[in-house]
Amino acid sequence: MKRLYLDEHDCFIGYFVLPGDGPVHVYLPPLICPATATLLQVATHPRFAGQAAILVDYLGCDGSDRPPSFSHAMSDHARTVAAILDHEGATDCVVVGHSMGGTVGLQLALERPDLVARLVLGESNVGPGGGDGTRRIASFSLEDYVATVAADDLISMRQEATAGDATAAVMLSIRGHLSDARAVHAASRHIVALDEALLRRLTDLTIPRSFIYGARTLDALDGRWTPDVPDRAALEAAGIVTLVVPDAGHFMYFDNLDGYVAALCDAERGADSPQRI
Repeated sequence: MKRLYLDEHDCFIGYFVLPGDGPVHVYLPPLICPATATLLQVATHPRFAGQAAILVDYLGCDGSDRPPSFSHAMSDHARTVAAILDHEGATDCVVVGHSMGGTVGLQLALERPDLVARLVLGESNVGPGGGDGTRRIASFSLEDYVATVAADDLISMRQEATAGDATAAVMLSIRGHLSDARAVHAASRHIVALDEALLRRLTDLTIPRSFIYGARTLDALDGRWTPDVPDRAALEAAGIVTLVVPDAGHFMYFDNLDGYVAALCDAERGADSPQRI
């Protein structure tokens, strides 16, 4: 792990670099989750062997500090990612973001277009309102969430994990040990309150963009669209490639790793010229 000092916030942010050929892939995980517990298995998949990658631990989780003054707004997270990429000299990257990570990646592309040559979102919020999880977390006060709700959630996750739910077992470790409940709550509040213009700004981007859905997510919604599962036809009309991972819900890489990697490969056809880090 590398750690970069962020003078603005007087803290260190942690990240991992996998040296190799480019374009550099930047992996941005879901809601205040560490990259190694979620997306490392993607970055090190055999189909990406020798691919340069950077995996980020957001402020508020695992190898990064937990500064109490940090806002956890998506734009502020995007600026911490930009600081890492600037420090590593990485430009024109393929940014792969899942859930909150895609929202952060979109903000990065809007604010620092020099850093993002291709954007791949996976069930990411592109408008206000939040998904089921973030909306529920944001509905509680910070005090209630930290003191009661987060602890109750851990009990539920443990029950699901001991019953054999592998995703729940990973999330139990993340929420129980690797992420700050205050950061989770703050980020959820910001996701629910996203700018209504964000979807339009996504569709106005001229870089290659893709949006990946889990088949189980689409089946469960049964034709309805949400801020993190936007209308496929509207995205495609704006030139955004849409892909579906079979046998997968929101956590696609846990449910069907090979299927998720195949979707990423389809999304990244025609990638820009190689670069090394």
